[in-house]
Amino acid sequence: MALLQGDSIREQLEKLSPQVSPPTTDAIESFRKKLSALLGAPGGFLAPPAEELTLSRVTGETGTLYRQVWQADAQPTSSQMEGLSLTERDSADVLKRWQDLKNSDLPALNHLLRESKVPEIVLESEPHQELQEDDEE
Repeated sequence: MALLQGDSIREQLEKLSPQVSPPTTDAIESFRKKLSALLGAPGGFLAPPAEELTLSRVTGETGTLYRQVWQADAQPTSSQMEGLSLTERDSADVLKRWQDLKNSDLPALNHLLRESKVPEIVLESEPHQELQEDDEE
């Protein structure tokens, strides 16, 4: 959910850029950098994981770990259990940073946007995903 909300915010920021004046542009760019550092870049199939702790990285590691555990008809290995502990720790850290961004940085940015008389960034509680062709039925 956090990754989807972050992507939604990123899209809204892109649409706002042409509408704002320089002081607000600087605030948007600063927020965009924080958001990008938190979200990270989506990795490709063969892309190595990011070195920084990001939502994309934690999401990818969690998905990999769950696929490994659920594919086997056995108890998780000790390395998988260790991976789970690390992933839980990393997830808690990155989600705390996400909450800070949502609860502090986003309201501050929205205040500037209101003053500039441009639309605020709306944090969607249920971001919509585009349906894949397989999901239409």
